[in-house]
Amino acid sequence: MGWFLGILGTGSNANSYVIQDEQGVIMIDNGFSLRETQRRLKNFNLIPESVRAILLTHDHEDHTRGIASFQDKYHVPIYAPKGMQLLSSKQAPQTVYSLGLYKTFELVGFSIFGFSTFHDSGISAGYQIKSKRAALTLITDTGQVDDTMLHFATQSDVLILESNYSSELLWNGSYPLYLKERVAHFHLSNNAAGKFLERLSRLSPKKLKEVVLVHLSDNNNTPQTALTEVKQCLQSSSWSKIPIHIAHDSEPKKPCGQPRIWVLPKKASWAYKLSPQGVPF
Repeated sequence: MGWFLGILGTGSNANSYVIQDEQGVIMIDNGFSLRETQRRLKNFNLIPESVRAILLTHDHEDHTRGIASFQDKYHVPIYAPKGMQLLSSKQAPQTVYSLGLYKTFELVGFSIFGFSTFHDSGISAGYQIKSKRAALTLITDTGQVDDTMLHFATQSDVLILESNYSSELLWNGSYPLYLKERVAHFHLSNNAAGKFLERLSRLSPKKLKEVVLVHLSDNNNTPQTALTEVKQCLQSSSWSKIPIHIAHDSEPKKPCGQPRIWVLPKKASWAYKLSPQGVPF
């Protein structure tokens, strides 16, 4: 068994991620129905019974809608940042364990460090999740990025980064002003994601193999727009010529010897796998 990352799906409606190592599988967030979760896990050749814990980033329904039904069916423990309150009775599981941020804790054999994100959900978090084979950093649902996020991105094999909206599409779109302001304050734009990656490239993170841009807005972004705007931010950086792809299938990706950036469209999934020896296939 090798290290495996599967993005079941991400976007405005539902988000969920799974990481597998020899100890088992942990799930991060789940906004999908039970049936859809089962179907998407099957696409990755995973069975729901292999999920040993669910880790939450924040309480919005596109990240938590499916956790209660999954826990009821498979009796999986759920962990959330200390102080986080699940607001909807429909999504509230029976038991949630609290985890402190800015400290390392062990969960199902993974070493996890949680840090605050800048979102309008009260408590919200991103994570670096490490095992002996690989490290992943997840940064989504945040209006800002900071040096803590940058540090963990440099120390990871895979970076999952929000690229929620195009500023041009948002401000010229049909949303009422209050909603445009909410999106702009609490989500990361394509330009902000691109500038974060430009800063990251200057640090020459030799460990980093893959960047996946996620949580694209249904109304204020498109995969091609995200690709174009992020690429523009990287024009004068050392990453100006690295491949940027729109992901179209869930087959585990093979490394190409240099960092790559993937844009994950709505309803798409993405996977990455390392061999049991920790060497990419």
